Amino acid sequence: MKTNILTILSFLTLLLLSAAIIMPDFVVDIVQETNLIEEDKINQYVDIVRAPQKRVESLKGNGPKTSKNKYSAQIVNEKEKFLLIGDSMMLEGFGPELEHSLLANHYNVVRVGKYSTGLINSSYFDWTKTVNDLVEMHKADVLVGTLGGNDGQAITLSNGTVIKFGTQQWKDSYKTIVDKFFKYISANFTKVYWVGLPIPEDKSIQEQYSLINSIQKEEAKKYDNIQYISIWDLLVKDGGYSMIIKDNNNTPLVVRQGDGIHLTSDGGKIVTSHILDIINSTYKIEEK
Repeated sequence: MKTNILTILSFLTLLLLSAAIIMPDFVVDIVQETNLIEEDKINQYVDIVRAPQKRVESLKGNGPKTSKNKYSAQIVNEKEKFLLIGDSMMLEGFGPELEHSLLANHYNVVRVGKYSTGLINSSYFDWTKTVNDLVEMHKADVLVGTLGGNDGQAITLSNGTVIKFGTQQWKDSYKTIVDKFFKYISANFTKVYWVGLPIPEDKSIQEQYSLINSIQKEEAKKYDNIQYISIWDLLVKDGGYSMIIKDNNNTPLVVRQGDGIHLTSDGGKIVTSHILDIINSTYKIEEK
């Protein structure tokens, strides 16, 4: 009897391990859920979803008091809702810091990110479809996006033709791809802030990012409600890449991760501060 039980347990263990090995790529890596009824619609193919946060305040001296609660909590006027989208930049360093700052200022925030994605390979992950789903679910007013770090690759056309990165044909094709996406988000958001790529350590990647940034910046100019924000020079030392820079108090800060591409939390805070300054000076946030 004991032998049979052990045999069954061993079989079940092997079955579970096999299932884990063949688990599809779209299985969620990280999910943070808060009061979102239709979350599963998005969770099936994104790495992180942060649901909208309503502005809640504790108002001293107002409303009913009890022996257990000195303050009365109430939901006050909601502000505009921000949708944050991107690749690993939205998942590490920058994205979490921007979300934290917006939430701290009592804005509604939805943050969605997917590793290893971009605008080129929609067969792997389609950002237009994803944003369309998110628009239907959340009705966000403002979009903050950053994509392109994974677009330094060849473009494969529907007929199978492969266009080498950096060629004139690639530039023309990438302009078309970016314009199509920008046209969609321009039509679906009151305001769009598109964040460019930061300067990377590797010189060859610098050339890739510089080209991608320049195309995205030019395409953004076609739309009155899309503002391109360059962060290329924010985290530099003597005009070039640096993992460590000094803040206004002359304190050294590690602003880049070891891969020479991604931002640390401190790097994300610097970029977030810059972007919030631009948002506050160019977009009027109205109470609803």
